[in-house]
Amino acid sequence: MGALMRYIPKEMWGALGAKKLVKEAWEADKTMKVGANRVKEINVQKLLKDFENVEFKDGESVEDFDMRIVNLVVTLKTLGETTDEPYVVKKILRVLPPRFGQVTVSIEMICDLKTLTVEELVGRLRVAEDQFDNQVDQITDKQGSPDACGGGVA
Repeated sequence: MGALMRYIPKEMWGALGAKKLVKEAWEADKTMKVGANRVKEINVQKLLKDFENVEFKDGESVEDFDMRIVNLVVTLKTLGETTDEPYVVKKILRVLPPRFGQVTVSIEMICDLKTLTVEELVGRLRVAEDQFDNQVDQITDKQGSPDACGGGVA
């Protein structure tokens, strides 16, 4: 029984230490692990569904989206479910907002999606996002404020 108790986490000592026979404790340990494996598998399935359904939120930046999707992938990996990088890259490209349409086409034509890393993709997308923001700022600056155009409110 001492060897079994060294093998299991301290949280389980009370439940297994109350067993009269080592065999009973061993069987209880196996049963708990089966339950834990089922919970783990359910969590993996939920996270895979979340990954498949992940989309950009309105106004979300590329960096924020990257953090969400990378966190999903890392959590899946800790649960034993690996997602290869080209799959993640393609997923990101599929869910980009329409304003990234031309950028997506360019990346798909120029880059080898089999070797493109998520970090490289996000870097390229952040550059495009910065360009979009600069264009919006320039348009706003050209329009000016209503007072600057002599069109103030009366």
